[in-house]
Amino acid sequence: MEMVLNLKEKENSKSSEKIDFSLPKFSIAEKQTTINKKLSFSGIGLHSGKKVTMNLFPAEENTGFLFKVKNGPNSLKTIRADYKNVSSTRLCTTITNDKFSVSTTEHILSALYALKIDNVIIELTENEVPVMDGSSKDFFETINESGISSQFDFKKLINIKKT
Repeated sequence: MEMVLNLKEKENSKSSEKIDFSLPKFSIAEKQTTINKKLSFSGIGLHSGKKVTMNLFPAEENTGFLFKVKNGPNSLKTIRADYKNVSSTRLCTTITNDKFSVSTTEHILSALYALKIDNVIIELTENEVPVMDGSSKDFFETINESGISSQFDFKKLINIKKT
């Protein structure tokens, strides 16, 4: 894609300067990323009213976002954050896999997306992400301050051809 911008040197000037904003093709490729260290958040589940602890862990390349819920010492259920697993968007985003659900995923996922993070394991003590301040601000700030690590593999991109 090529974009050229004409800028007038002076308002009444007839001459103009051209600036080329085209990018080389190799600059589009970006490395995958993860968080630098374990991060913890505690709060209340907005819909359940239960106290929830959420731990974020660095994840290997190509992991994506995995939600793991610990319901007891020997019970660990896992579900991938994937559009195919979205079961509801009424009042919150819920993902479901084999009759197991995690709700209010949109705030943590939007913070990770905004920070261009690709791989994180999200471990919860309940089936809902803590609401914190009602936005992704607390998640965004804490993750951003703790740092982000670049990984070896390139990001996997999808090409949407039809809407």
